[in-house]
Amino acid sequence: MNYTIIPAIIATSQNELEEKLRKVKNISSWIQLDIMDGLFVKNRSLNFKFTLPQLKCKKEAHLMVKNPE
Repeated sequence: MNYTIIPAIIATSQNELEEKLRKVKNISSWIQLDIMDGLFVKNRSLNFKFTLPQLKCKKEAHLMVKNPE
């Protein structure tokens, strides 16, 4: 059985997001973005208007938000 470890990115600012993406972009073919609104869970992450740089990896979102729409 093969397993894939997908790094989860938690960031509170655009600079922190870019820094963390730089660290993992060449070691994984997937990246998970953890989005937390402070309501569904106590923490906040990517709770700002963020932009993603061009990445060759696949991306998935883990939504921990009260109103995902």
